[in-house]
Formats: sequence, C-alpha cells, structure tokens
Amino acid sequence: MANFRSAATEPLLEMWFDMAKEDGITIEQWTASARKILRSRKYTSQPTYADFYEAAWGVDATEVDVASEQAADVMKQVRELGSYRTPFFSDPITKSLMSSRWSWKSVCSMTESEHKWWAKEFIDAYQSLSHIGIQGKVGNDNPRLRLLAGGIGRG
Repeated sequence: MANFRSAATEPLLEMWFDMAKEDGITIEQWTASARKILRSRKYTSQPTYADFYEAAWGVDATEVDVASEQAADVMKQVRELGSYRTPFFSDPITKSLMSSRWSWKSVCSMTESEHKWWAKEFIDAYQSLSHIGIQGKVGNDNPRLRLLAGGIGRG
C-alpha cells in the first residue's frame, strides 16, 4: 500500500483477507496478484479488492467472447471436416443455430469473404438466442410464436 501512498486500516485488511478466503484465493495467489498489480501501470491509486480478485482469477468471458469462440469452432470444423462429414457442436446454442438457421453444407460452401460476414451474423444470432434461451427459439415449439402467428390471415 505504501507503493500507492495509501494506508489501509486493519479492519479493511481483515475484510479483504476474509473475502479472499471465501473466494478461494490462496496467499500465493494474493502475493502473485500484488506483484502483477505493482508491475502494471494500470493503477495510479490504491487498487481495490476487486482488482486483486481480477488479477487472481482473470476477467469472466463476455457474451461476445463466447459467441466469437463458437463461431471460430464452426469455422475450424468447416476447415477440418468439409461438407461431407458431420460436425459435432457441444454448445446447445451453436447446435441450435447450425440446425435451424444455417445448414452445414451452406456454411461449408461459402467463400472466405462470406465467412467473415457469416461470423458477424452468427455472433449476433448467438447473443440473441442466449438472451431468450434455447427454449425461446423461433420454431413450431414456441408457444409465444404460435399465439402471435395464430391470428395472421384471419379477419
């Protein structure tokens, strides 16, 4: 704390160490986090407990990170399997999108330029589907869609 010209109270340090214990941060991880913080130029004032936590455990992946990773997985399988072999998607949202929104053969037949645009569209679709959940996907099994579409053409 002296590095940041700050003083910590004993109750603050006790609370931090109690929280670290609850969060499963070992003294070795705490020390490594402190070293990491001291080596960076990110902080010009005393870091918070959250800064130590982030240094120890990293930052959680965002929805965009997960969606991008899934798009990359699809592209990897396109390159490795081609259109004549069957892909495997363990992620339920990717599995849903690749069985309802796009066909495997259509994605495999795209050009490199089309793949770039497809990936952006996939990321958007992935995020949308993750917000409403797999059970909320558009399709015959969606009661909200059936209710909405039920009145079309009548009248």
